[in-house]
Amino acid sequence: MSSTFLYFAYGSNLLRQRLQLANPSAVFVAVAKLEEHSLNFSCLGKDPRQLRWRGGVATIKDSPGMSVWGCVWRLGNEHMSTLDR
Repeated sequence: MSSTFLYFAYGSNLLRQRLQLANPSAVFVAVAKLEEHSLNFSCLGKDPRQLRWRGGVATIKDSPGMSVWGCVWRLGNEHMSTLDR
C-alpha cells in the first residue's frame, strides 16, 4: 500500500502556502484539467468556514461540457483527513 495519494486541488488549495498550513507533505505534481465538472460556491449557511469569512466555500459539481482547471498534489496519507477541515 502506498504511503501517499494524489489530490486534485482547486480554489484556495492551488496556493502552496495555503495548502501546506495543514498538509506540510504536499508536493506539486502537475497542472490538471477535470473534465465534465464546473466550479461552484456553496451558499452562505451554517458551515463554520463560511461564517468565519462570510463567503461561500468552493466546490465542484458534475457539469457536462464544462471543465475545471486546477493542479495535482502528492500528499502523505497522514494528511488525508486534514483536507476536509
